[in-house]
Amino acid sequence: MQRAYIYMEHPESGQVVTLGRLSLKGRLGEFVYAPEYVAQGGWVPDPIHYPLRAEPYTGITRNRGIPGFINDAMPDGWGERLLHRVYGQALSTLDFLLKSPNNDRVGNLMAGRARTPDEGTGEGTIPSLNGLAKFIAACEAVYDGQLTAEATTAFLMASGVFHRSTMFCQCSMRGRPRLWPWPSGAKAAKSAG
Repeated sequence: MQRAYIYMEHPESGQVVTLGRLSLKGRLGEFVYAPEYVAQGGWVPDPIHYPLRAEPYTGITRNRGIPGFINDAMPDGWGERLLHRVYGQALSTLDFLLKSPNNDRVGNLMAGRARTPDEGTGEGTIPSLNGLAKFIAACEAVYDGQLTAEATTAFLMASGVFHRSTMFCQCSMRGRPRLWPWPSGAKAAKSAG
């Protein structure tokens, strides 16, 4: 059985505290709030589905056994792909949670192997996106139809957006989500690449 402790930057105090423990056996999960946190009472991330209580939540099957509020702190598909590249090995569901940086998550949840968070957990600089303005300009050119089908395919392949197992490219640019079908020349490029 794999385990990870879930930490939280408390929204009222700003302190990083242990919220609870997540255990996985295959795709079956269990989450239990830390006894100290239950005794203290107060705010929880999902009071509807996981209200504060001492008893464990067992038999969790959604999201590979991960409660929804913890799943929101997990890396997305792109993040999982990057972790595979960095670690070059098969990673379990909890590995994705534990190996992704705590200072670069969405929300106030973090994870670790120790019952109490190490000093400085969640602190650190957030990585910057150098060249983002050029990338957005290029995406807008694709979005506005200013590129040929061949140029669009080359752009998607060069930017890392192209993925062999998908036939669509989903992008969100400045609040304008779009689902782009691959151009007619992309199928040939896909089979060649």
